[in-house]
Amino acid sequence: HGFPALVTVGGGLYVGENPALTSLKLGDALTSVHSLFLALNPSMREFRSQLLAVEDDLTVANNSSLEVLEMPGLIEVPRNFYITANLALQELEFPALRGVGGAWYITDNASLQALTGFPALEHAAVIEVSGNADLRELTFAGSFTESISLLVYDNARLERLAGSPEVRLADDTDVYVGSNPALKAVDGFAAVIHLDRLAVDDNAQPVS
Repeated sequence: HGFPALVTVGGGLYVGENPALTSLKLGDALTSVHSLFLALNPSMREFRSQLLAVEDDLTVANNSSLEVLEMPGLIEVPRNFYITANLALQELEFPALRGVGGAWYITDNASLQALTGFPALEHAAVIEVSGNADLRELTFAGSFTESISLLVYDNARLERLAGSPEVRLADDTDVYVGSNPALKAVDGFAAVIHLDRLAVDDNAQPVS
């Protein structure tokens, strides 16, 4: 552990541009930070934290060797949640995360095969899952009644997109599913009655 007795950080937690840093696990006493920025650490393979609250943005980006990202206690991110361009990322575990006030972006993580690590996620204003070249299946389970945009595109191996019976979506939600060349099925979303726009296009395989 680094800083095992650390309890508070007055501002943000910034871990960036450390070419030789391979891992970082902070002490469990640190439960809240203003913002979290973890980026451009090309040798880092894992990041684990017991944070319960991030009061602003959470950004994990351009960590080319990062394989594991775990924050099991985090419940809410009031602004934006970015997990992007982590080329080796395989495990994302945020089991307690219920809501994101702004955008929930999972983009350009080339080795990510599944997005099962968000079982409690219920709302985010903007949802985007794009450019994850190895993602095979994507299932939404929360209600997402506050969402205004759901975008799923450019996931080269995505075969199935599904929504559980709990998914409601707001009446003014814009849903776009496109340029997923392996897509075979869009299933579920049985409780969705009204949408502002629904576009499912430019997916090379027929959608059933």
